[in-house]
Amino acid sequence: MNEAIKIKNLKKSYGTHVVLNGLDFCVQQGEIFALLGVNGAGKTTSLECIEGLRKYDSGTIAITGKVGIQLQSSSLPGHIKPLEAVKLFAKWNKASLDRAMLDVLGIHDFARKQYYQLSTGQKRRLHLALALT
Repeated sequence: MNEAIKIKNLKKSYGTHVVLNGLDFCVQQGEIFALLGVNGAGKTTSLECIEGLRKYDSGTIAITGKVGIQLQSSSLPGHIKPLEAVKLFAKWNKASLDRAMLDVLGIHDFARKQYYQLSTGQKRRLHLALALT
């Protein structure tokens, strides 16, 4: 398999507080990978560095191809509908709409609701669809 993500000796500090101290891992193409840890372990910082949203102090991040990331929360507008969000992400990613994936995740079951009306489980399924789009 080929590596989709390769993190080598990633370091990040906020002042004197060290958050990442030599993080190393690889994710193979097609692999589903979860980053788990206690509060303050550096999970969000790691993902923000991978996404390019946060600068890191040293180390390397190599990404091959497309990477989808599902965070714990989202900043989707409360009045957007699930299919509107999926279509928007597809357009941003220059991807076609994957109706089979939407069916498997059951997005059509709550497609007419607005984001703020979705249950936590429905939001998680929508976030997964967005990460896969």
